[in-house]
Amino acid sequence: MEILRIIKGTGSTSAGLNNFIYTRSRLNLDERQTYLELFNYNFPENSPKFNFISAKDSYIRLTKIVFQWIRKATKDSVIHVHSPALIIFTIIAKYLSFQNIPVIFSIHNHNRNFGFIQKIFIFAGFIFASRVVFVSNDSHESFNKGLYKRIIQNKSKVITNGTDFEQIKTFKKSRYKKHCKKIISVSRLVEQKNIFFMIDVFSRVNFNFMLNIYGAGHLQKELENYIKSKKLEDSIKLYKPIERKNYYKKLQEHDLYISTSDWEGMPQALIEAAGIGLPCIVSNIPSHCEIAQEAKHVKCCKSKNSIFWANILNEFCEKYSDNVPISNKDLENFYSSKFSAKKMHFEYHRVYKFGLKY
Repeated sequence: MEILRIIKGTGSTSAGLNNFIYTRSRLNLDERQTYLELFNYNFPENSPKFNFISAKDSYIRLTKIVFQWIRKATKDSVIHVHSPALIIFTIIAKYLSFQNIPVIFSIHNHNRNFGFIQKIFIFAGFIFASRVVFVSNDSHESFNKGLYKRIIQNKSKVITNGTDFEQIKTFKKSRYKKHCKKIISVSRLVEQKNIFFMIDVFSRVNFNFMLNIYGAGHLQKELENYIKSKKLEDSIKLYKPIERKNYYKKLQEHDLYISTSDWEGMPQALIEAAGIGLPCIVSNIPSHCEIAQEAKHVKCCKSKNSIFWANILNEFCEKYSDNVPISNKDLENFYSSKFSAKKMHFEYHRVYKFGLKY
């Protein structure tokens, strides 16, 4: 079996590359390249052969290379697409080639996070794809209604993003401080992540803290000004995104992970923070709670009131030594959950086989 996986970019958080976790450490990705790259990569034994194509700004070239790949493809080949825009060009290439090759289409986010044009592309993708995969139950439910539901009801499946827990185990947090002071959030600086609310919360807590927020986005300047208006410049810092090679170590250095997102597809950063053994306090949204069901040290805060949140943090940090360390048994249970990369790969392999029979 041979798979062509089409992704939007080559960054470490790129949808499709990000969720096939093994590629992080084994592919040498150059984010400076602006055109299309083709990667040949053999996964662990008994896995298909994977070809990776990424297109940052050359959709015409993408269509040409997909067309050429399809023309040479064998009868046990499958295409797996990870972006609404890319599914359109993949469909064009497929029908120009006159080859009936199965196409798998993955949705990496909630319906609300897609614009009008993207939703048109998604609608077309749902019609022409052999199989539609959602990365979380929440993502699936956001589309599982109306006309969308009628189209995907017999060909959709949820496969949660998986994490390479074997690698994470080597960074497992083993030393915990008596007090909770260093807090981390890994987040794009956009409205969805609700960072202004997070700042409000920390303006109300009654303990000394250092909140480090790693991410980039169009709200950065406004957030910097808001932090100044709250006189929290010494306690809340905004940093550029963490390089993948330093990410686990950076998580390890902190005492608590926090997220105030209004919605998510399936938050990889939270899965990894929980895998390290870092206690997590997060907003009460379905994808967060889906992780909390498998990880006892992930707590969903059931209110959108900043005073309530501050009280939760005050209580948690006051009794921090009672909440840590995270037991090895709880972590091992999490490592064997549906969020493991091994289980994700197994489920994708089944989808690819289904696609060939579709």
